[in-house]
Amino acid sequence: AALVVLNKWDLVKPKRGERQTIRELVAETCEKIFFLNYAPVLVASARTGENVDRLFGMIDKIERAATTRIGTGVLNRLMRAVFAANPPPMVKGRRLKLFYAAQSAGTQDRSAKGPIHRREHLQPPEFVLFVNDPRLLSQSYARYVEARIRDAEPYSGLPIILTLRPRSQKL
Repeated sequence: AALVVLNKWDLVKPKRGERQTIRELVAETCEKIFFLNYAPVLVASARTGENVDRLFGMIDKIERAATTRIGTGVLNRLMRAVFAANPPPMVKGRRLKLFYAAQSAGTQDRSAKGPIHRREHLQPPEFVLFVNDPRLLSQSYARYVEARIRDAEPYSGLPIILTLRPRSQKL
């Protein structure tokens, strides 16, 4: 999970145009940490306590998001719509085909301390896509699929893991 907190706001805080300054600061930060585009950004001041109360609310929101699951039927309808609206690109004359999708329960870290249910909260959402050939998924299409999943369920503060598995071979 990730939450970006911009501390020391009391040193930067202007007298006028506060909202505009916050927007500019958040936009500049998001540009620099583009790889954490799913992480919410909070401007705060530990010294004055400004927005510190919102910090714990955001942590709770991320924890709730970590326990949110998309039902298999809903996920499969979503993935079919995603693939139909914008089909994957052709790679060497072949196209990625989706057969089935499911949200994984995640793996439990046996080395972590604490109750098992706490470890489960820390698992990022993982979606397993059963496809014809996992090598046909381009990075840009993976980002597109992730964005459409976030449209359905934001998973604020959590990375989305896409795992592709080939269709099992018939014996």
